[in-house]
Parts: sequence; structure tokens; C-alpha cells
Amino acid sequence: LYTNEELGFSVELPALLADHYEAGVSEREAYDDVITTVFISYLDGESAVNVLSFEEMSKDVWEKVQAEGGPLGVVLGESDAGRVVVMNPLQSNPFAEGTPEYELFNELPDQLSAVTESFRFL
Repeated sequence: LYTNEELGFSVELPALLADHYEAGVSEREAYDDVITTVFISYLDGESAVNVLSFEEMSKDVWEKVQAEGGPLGVVLGESDAGRVVVMNPLQSNPFAEGTPEYELFNELPDQLSAVTESFRFL
């Protein structure tokens, strides 16, 4: 279970990340507001590979992002305070074909339902 008290949500991460992930947070300006992104990285030995992110923003900013077109994430929820959290899953397998990590990450799409079903605002 990943919990972010500051952003006010919790979510169950895919099982393949168990004991092999780290989370980082960044912020960027958009439409005179702030989008906060939580990056979930898979720890592969000494390197970290970004595999999933969650963006938290106001509903107003989310509507403007949607109007831009282009690839959009999956809305996990909208809070009573008008905040939206969007999941952006891995677009392609970042590991070399034939490696154990490649095989592991081929399972990621099947495990994303755990994320969408477990998401909760605190």
C-alpha cells in the first residue's frame, strides 16, 4: 500500500513492485496552478526505472489538460475538494527482451486493476 498523506490518497501498488520500488514527488506549474506528480520507480539492482506515476491536480486543470488532446492517464478519483488524481502507467516495457525483468513487466497491465480498485482519498 502506498499512502501520500500530503496529497491525501492511498493506493495498492502492483504486486510486482513489492519490496522493489521507491517513490519520488515533483511539482510543475500548469494553467496558473500546480500539478504534483508522484513517480513510482522499480529498483533494478542499482538503477531505478520509472514505471508508474500519479498526477494530482485541480479539476479545472484536469479539464484543461484533457482539452489539449494527446495521451491521457486514467482518472482514479475526484475528491470532495475538487482535486483529481490521474494514473499514468508504463507505455512500453523498458527492459531488454528475454530478461527476467522483461517477463515480470509483461505482467504489469494485468496488475493495474489492483491500483484502480484500491484507490482511496484519505
